[in-house]
Amino acid sequence: MFDMSIPTWVMLVIGLLLVMAELFATLFILLWFGLGFITVAFLGLLVPELNIGVQLALSVGLGAMYLALFRKRFRSRLPNQPSTLTTFQGSVDGELALNANGRFTVLANGTYWQPANLEVIAEPLRREGQRVRVEGFENNRAVLKPLE
Repeated sequence: MFDMSIPTWVMLVIGLLLVMAELFATLFILLWFGLGFITVAFLGLLVPELNIGVQLALSVGLGAMYLALFRKRFRSRLPNQPSTLTTFQGSVDGELALNANGRFTVLANGTYWQPANLEVIAEPLRREGQRVRVEGFENNRAVLKPLE
């Protein structure tokens, strides 16, 4: 049916493009299909009469096989524990401010922060300009402690 074949250099370029696309996608899937195309490109050097259908079927088949065999081995070596974003360690003084939406924010270190635990400030003390202690910053939110 198809007597033509994909040139070796084209298969190699497709494989390298898939491997490079993995750098941006970070799915850890494209890499294996890229390696399948690269493997078939080198196989095309040994067996140049492979037709286009066999080349594509082998590329996809080898990519799926590589994916099934190696993906879990390589992914298990990567750290998968979520890390909390911490900013400005140590405690600083700040003050409560109302934003345009009527919600409280905390002005500390020259920046307005969303409070992580506004409930530690007693309801009567929640007013604009109220001084508070910011114990730290986690996930871009200010962790508050009332001033004594």
